[in-house]
Amino acid sequence: MNSPDPWNSAEVQFSFAFVNNSCPKNVRSVSSAFAMYVVMIGAIVMTMPGNMAVIISIAHFKQLHSPTNFLILSTATTDFLLSCVVMPFSMIRSIASCWYFGDLFCKVHSCCDIVLCTTSIFHLCFISVDCYYAVPLHYVTKTTIPVIVVFLFISWSFPTFLAFGLVFSELNIIGAEDFVAAKDCTGLCVLIFNKLWGVLAYFVAFFLPGIVMVGIYVHIFTVARKHAQHIGMGPKMNQLGSESKIKTSSKKESEATKTELVERFMVTVASE
Repeated sequence: MNSPDPWNSAEVQFSFAFVNNSCPKNVRSVSSAFAMYVVMIGAIVMTMPGNMAVIISIAHFKQLHSPTNFLILSTATTDFLLSCVVMPFSMIRSIASCWYFGDLFCKVHSCCDIVLCTTSIFHLCFISVDCYYAVPLHYVTKTTIPVIVVFLFISWSFPTFLAFGLVFSELNIIGAEDFVAAKDCTGLCVLIFNKLWGVLAYFVAFFLPGIVMVGIYVHIFTVARKHAQHIGMGPKMNQLGSESKIKTSSKKESEATKTELVERFMVTVASE
């Protein structure tokens, strides 16, 4: 049995009922839509206060003004903006399956989504680099405030340039114009990539930082394991040293006892 065509079915609802070429609307029951809204709003509400607490704590207390904490502050700012700027509109689009905020804001929203997600991943990558420099005990000479400034500049500028430049120049849809035209309708907000930029964007924004983080944390684990082994060998070496000292002292005591017995025997023989 053929499934009904959502574009031609009489029961289908559209995002904008009085607009030609309107996108079909995904109809959900009231209970399912309510449950989805509760879950997503709960995720947004949980994300915002936690990151705000981190931002206020690091910004207010001077004791927390360290290079690593500045990275954490920027990461919390990224996640806070993501929960405020991106997640609410994405929630409405996901549940209603329609975009009600215009084509221009669709592009801006998609760019902000790419920027903030990629920036957050870059922050995690640079935090792992900071941990790498902290392990060999040369943290003070390597991870300084100017280095953190460079990290933050790369984390924010590169994703911003990539996202806005790519989307507004429409380089991401070169070669896929027919597919975009076939899917285009009023109320649709999706970001389509051609094969080239689909691979490049995935590699730069996710795969490459992931490889760096995994490699760095494997190195940190290896170094920490070696340090733990050296620390564990310390008491054993001390125990072996104390045992050797005890053996040496007992040997000297036995030799002294023998010498004393010989001297007493010689004295006894001489007196007789």
